[in-house]
Amino acid sequence: MSGPKVLLTGVALTTAGLARLSGLNRHTSYVTGVAPPMVLVGARQGPAPAPTTAGDVDGVASADPGAALTGSAVLLALAAPAVVTLIVPSRATRTERSL
Repeated sequence: MSGPKVLLTGVALTTAGLARLSGLNRHTSYVTGVAPPMVLVGARQGPAPAPTTAGDVDGVASADPGAALTGSAVLLALAAPAVVTLIVPSRATRTERSL
């Protein structure tokens, strides 16, 4: 299967899985309602990233693709303090309230 067909298949699987998950309610069984769409979403993890990455770096000079990874690393480094200061204390407060 060619790159575009593989990518299209992956995106279609993810779309189908997420569409099914969007219709869940609190009475939905995990086995029949959650697991099957999650399998579809997970099946996308194999076929879609490789062609997407190949398309992203196609025609980019060999010295330049690392710049995107550097940018991602910087953004993740900036996100870590936000998680520690905003999310972790919020969870601790919620736990204290439930005791």
